[in-house]
Amino acid sequence: MKPISLIIQALATGAAVAAMLAAGTTHAQDAWPAKPIRIIHGFSPGAATHAVSQDVGEVLKAAYGAQYFVEAKPGAGGNIGTDVVAKAAPDGYTLLLGTAGSHAINPSLYPNLPFNVMRDFEPITLLADLPNVLIVPKNSPYNTVQELVVAAKARPGSLNYGSSGNGTSMHLAGEQFKAAAGVDILHVPFKESAHALTALIGGQIQATFHQLAAVLPQIKAGNVKALAVTSRQRVAALSDVPTVAESGYPGFESITWYALYTPAKTPKPIVDKINSAVTAALRGELGKKILANGSVPRPSTPAELTAAMVKDGAQWKAVIDRVGAKLD
Repeated sequence: MKPISLIIQALATGAAVAAMLAAGTTHAQDAWPAKPIRIIHGFSPGAATHAVSQDVGEVLKAAYGAQYFVEAKPGAGGNIGTDVVAKAAPDGYTLLLGTAGSHAINPSLYPNLPFNVMRDFEPITLLADLPNVLIVPKNSPYNTVQELVVAAKARPGSLNYGSSGNGTSMHLAGEQFKAAAGVDILHVPFKESAHALTALIGGQIQATFHQLAAVLPQIKAGNVKALAVTSRQRVAALSDVPTVAESGYPGFESITWYALYTPAKTPKPIVDKINSAVTAALRGELGKKILANGSVPRPSTPAELTAAMVKDGAQWKAVIDRVGAKLD
């Protein structure tokens, strides 16, 4: 047996090492941000997620003097960028501009995701609700939702709507609408939402459920007609356009959201600092900017973001199961 003095010395040494490690961790948290922050999103550099990621970076720069850079890692419905963040070091220097697609839709749409949205991420805050808008070409004979529905019921399968691909929020919004209105409208998937919009303007398709923020300039310019928004309430940036619920389908809602994440096990003090700065901005100037662009600011606690993932994940799973959409 070791002498008691050696045992006591070993225990003391262990305690000292533990104390130094704890002090180092505390110092790292207090010093954050001591190097540039990488903000990743899973879509193209031209997507709205890129601009919102830059907005988040500017908020952290103003609040904490943080340097930042935005990385677009597109592919697989946002899964490529999401996976990069899931596997990054949990030190507060890698953030994800996530979406309802990456964290509520894709877990049911893709059976073999390389990450688990509930296990591999630390939620920080919701950023904004993103309503879709039902739009038709500017020379379309349909000026209201009811006119479109009457035509669709008179000629089942003769009308179509475009989307950014199978299983995307644009597609699922259309399927929700078909179920609510009891109509048979053909789905035409495109590779990107911009392609669907081009086809709509050119008259190749009759309608699409497009993210409002992305298509608002086209609506304002008169290049397309907006028939209804898919949120429960009207949107400030398009206040003269009714909701789908107002148009004869009470309770209808089909919205997505942006949210901010960091890898699981990121220290809580860092998560709290990011949450504090971003939610304050969402209640201030950044929130005004989001409203003007056709979305709705939605600051939240990490727990509220987790609850939104669970609630919306179950709702989207029901739609996906009904449609039968699955992707590899």
